[in-house]
Amino acid sequence: MKHIIILYSGGLDSLIMEKLSERDYPDARVTGLFFNHGQDSLDAELQSLPYWVIVKSMDWLGNDIKPVAKKSDPFAGAIYIPGRNLVFCVLAACYYQPDEIWLGVLADENNDQATDKNDKFVSLTEDALNYVLSPFKDSVKIVFPLSDRGWTKTDAIKSLMDSGNLSEEEIKATTSCWFNNGKPCGECKQCLKRALVLRNFGIVENHAGTHPLFPDNTFGQNL
Repeated sequence: MKHIIILYSGGLDSLIMEKLSERDYPDARVTGLFFNHGQDSLDAELQSLPYWVIVKSMDWLGNDIKPVAKKSDPFAGAIYIPGRNLVFCVLAACYYQPDEIWLGVLADENNDQATDKNDKFVSLTEDALNYVLSPFKDSVKIVFPLSDRGWTKTDAIKSLMDSGNLSEEEIKATTSCWFNNGKPCGECKQCLKRALVLRNFGIVENHAGTHPLFPDNTFGQNL
């Protein structure tokens, strides 16, 4: 039986991977793995997690260590955690020795600048893991199930909603906001990206501040 680890964040991409695994690999053993690493959105993410997801904690972000800006994306601000996906993949592989580790990387995110979520990252990480784990496991694959299908987030949602494997209510139960404090902030980059995608499906969510697409609160009028 194939064992799949889904690196779970409580966000929409995690839910999409969960539903995709249920649809396309119904006989697989699927483990959801969430890392509490001191992220600002921790409380909201924990509330969004399905009951079956395993939570692991690590001492990473705190008073001394903060997210940083990327040289190639300075205007986005200090939002990146260097090597995060590498650390998560190594821990997942060493904890559980699964057949596959799934990351929610979309087709438009797999590029040369994304050094911990592109094809070169997959190749190098698999080589290292398979060498280190060779006494215990034949192989561990790093998989981008959404990017591998050429899917954007819109493509992924449409496919799963069309097949009846994903509902609006399930989508709304996830969180993507970096600064969610009971409600998404409506101001961060993730809130804007999420609102643009959900608009394609007529889904409008409430925010702690103004809606990122409808600052005058004309939610449904411009859909």
